[in-house]
Amino acid sequence: MLGGKISSAGDCMPRSGMEQGLGSRAIAAATWADMPVQRRLMLMRRLREHIADQSSQLAAVCNPHAGRTRRESLVAEVLPLADACQFLQRNARRILRPLHFGRRSGPWWLGALSGRIERRPWGRVLIIGPSNYPLLLPGVQVVQALVAGNEVMVKPGRGGRAAMMELGTLLEKSGLPASLFTVLPEDISSVDEALRAGVDKVVLTGSLAAGKAILQRLAHTVTPATLELSGCDAVFVLAGANVKIAARAIAFGLTFNRSATCMAPRRLFVHDSLAGPLEETLCELLRQVEPVTVPGEPSTAGAIIKESLKCGGRLIAGHLHEDGSIQCPCVLADATADMALMTADVMAPIAALLRFDSLDAAVKDADKCPYKLGASIFGPPDAARDLARRLPVGVITINDLIAPTAHPRVTLAARGASGFGATRGAEGLLEMTTPVTIIERRGRWLPHLAPPLPSDENVLQAMLKIRHGGNMRVRCRAVLQFIKAVRNR
Repeated sequence: MLGGKISSAGDCMPRSGMEQGLGSRAIAAATWADMPVQRRLMLMRRLREHIADQSSQLAAVCNPHAGRTRRESLVAEVLPLADACQFLQRNARRILRPLHFGRRSGPWWLGALSGRIERRPWGRVLIIGPSNYPLLLPGVQVVQALVAGNEVMVKPGRGGRAAMMELGTLLEKSGLPASLFTVLPEDISSVDEALRAGVDKVVLTGSLAAGKAILQRLAHTVTPATLELSGCDAVFVLAGANVKIAARAIAFGLTFNRSATCMAPRRLFVHDSLAGPLEETLCELLRQVEPVTVPGEPSTAGAIIKESLKCGGRLIAGHLHEDGSIQCPCVLADATADMALMTADVMAPIAALLRFDSLDAAVKDADKCPYKLGASIFGPPDAARDLARRLPVGVITINDLIAPTAHPRVTLAARGASGFGATRGAEGLLEMTTPVTIIERRGRWLPHLAPPLPSDENVLQAMLKIRHGGNMRVRCRAVLQFIKAVRNR
């Protein structure tokens, strides 16, 4: 493999700087794209080793918040990234393998055809990362894009450039060609500069507002995108659920990474029979947590809590200060589906609890929220699975939340205001490619090239009935019709 220093665009990044050395860069990109998948996967084996060796350094540079421990960074970002590399190493060749089809797989009237569907890299992929998980979320997308054969540019989220630069160093040590990975400045202007230079695919993890802004930019060039946007995840606690486990999981979701997770619990739909015990257990757990202060304006969190209290909500955990700041974690009980808190994208340790006695009504209320990223269900397995089939979201966990999504096979495929497309898992790898179908004609029988005749309509009608008729009698009659039409032709 080629060696060299990983690219790092400067803070100003003039266009001429991005375009310098385009000839050698294009050659390196073409060489990488044409390389067999198995050779590209050698990068993953080496990268895993370097991640393990430099785990402490990686954990130190991917701390987006003061207060997140190095242990949390290791479990939240470093370990899942290494596992994602291992998943690719073991499975990418199979996932990206061409799909072949032959004569027997298609309609006989098309004659002798064979073909294959190949997965080819887009070319240059721009990854726009978030600030809450600056290593894991863009990192998985980076390695997937590279394994698929793309050149990658990354615009880190706020405070995330150090993590991407460290990843770039490890990729360099693993043998990645120098020009295939570029870390842009954190400033949003670098995205516009990259788009002007030309990209073939954009992958964004961010807010709904960021997603809309990017789509407006991409509309001019019809550039495809994958968007993983905001979340306001629902948690359902069904009759028969283990209250202690549900409460512990919700408390975990409200405190892990200071609840700066798109799949953190925001809307708690709790069955009437368990609402009291859950409130009591959850409050007891949250009292043991070190409080976090979320500032007032211009933050909307305090304003949303204040409005919800006026509408009949009741704070059972946390505190709203006179200046609009809030002491978190906050849990607002007696919520209703029309409260702003039930449809808000708030990246803070806040949740609203809504009691229900009718699951149908709870599902209807949950569906009023435009964000459809994920959901969690606590309850008897059969009842939980039945409910899971009714929820129009991208990822659903049963009797747990957030942590299972670190599994490298898990795919995140948002819906609604939470975005579209897929990231991570096998489907996320496929998103970094575009399908190309190659069809080969065998033999000389090309009936479609013959001049059209008046009897062709009878032939085609007979063929349709033979292949798709409702019963055997219809099909047998169609055979006779076909023979007669062919003779006339």
